[in-house]
Amino acid sequence: MPESELKHLEFMQNIITRMNSNSFSMKGWMITIVSAFLALYASSQNIDYILFTIPIVFIFWLLDSYYLLQERKFRGLFNDKAKISKNPIDIKDFDMSTENYTSTKDKKYSYFNVFKSITQWSLYLTIILGLFGFYGYNTVSKVNKKGDDEMARKVFFSFKYEDVSRAMIVRNSWVVQGKTSAGFIDKADFEAVKKKGDKAIQTWIDNQLKDTSVTVVLVGEETCNSKWVQYEIKQSVARGNGIIAIDVSKIKDLKGNQSERCGWMIPKGYEKYLWNTDDGYNNMGDWIETAAKAVGK
Repeated sequence: MPESELKHLEFMQNIITRMNSNSFSMKGWMITIVSAFLALYASSQNIDYILFTIPIVFIFWLLDSYYLLQERKFRGLFNDKAKISKNPIDIKDFDMSTENYTSTKDKKYSYFNVFKSITQWSLYLTIILGLFGFYGYNTVSKVNKKGDDEMARKVFFSFKYEDVSRAMIVRNSWVVQGKTSAGFIDKADFEAVKKKGDKAIQTWIDNQLKDTSVTVVLVGEETCNSKWVQYEIKQSVARGNGIIAIDVSKIKDLKGNQSERCGWMIPKGYEKYLWNTDDGYNNMGDWIETAAKAVGK
């Protein structure tokens, strides 16, 4: 074979090697980027990182298929020049054009044929489906966990005993949703605790506050005069509970009477609501969740 033809074949082989190397690099970069996004997800628990990765994998699939197609075309050119094709085309020396290698000549020169080849889809489609599955699983898990957290959330209700009938209306709207409350005691038991002294009352309050994440202060006409409500608020702040205040003065008591709110009591920075005006029955759950999230609970 003349030296010019050998040199021509050498040039084509170098291009084939470069196209193959580019294809291999695409796979390597794709795996590196996917790994980086998975690491970001692991550190932040932001599921959007997984979602961002999917189109990136698809883009690498497209690029990899392009380089693989170029490699196939140059292999066709090489085989024709070396006269090892089944029906070789006459190729002039140093002619590097691949325009003759199209899908009309052979389906293997079709971009789509390359794109859907087993070596391509077995890698890229598997990773994409895996990422979709991972994203879907984690999204569903977060929704379920959020629901479980809300169902399991334990709330402490702070109020003066004179407002117990109003407090029961608020508390029952929470419990009827299958959720847990604390801070309620019947009068006989409360009197028994009181006889043991202030220390016993503080111990009872502290025990009731255990495992709670939000304290709901129910404010009526006499609430501001209660040293125990003040103690409960102080302890709630100390343990990092979310805190909200709800005006219950306009809820009718057992005699059908309403009263006036004495004040708000809770420190600045915490939310305050009106039970009747703000539709507490339907919205208290959202108020409590907002308060919990504000303190990271």
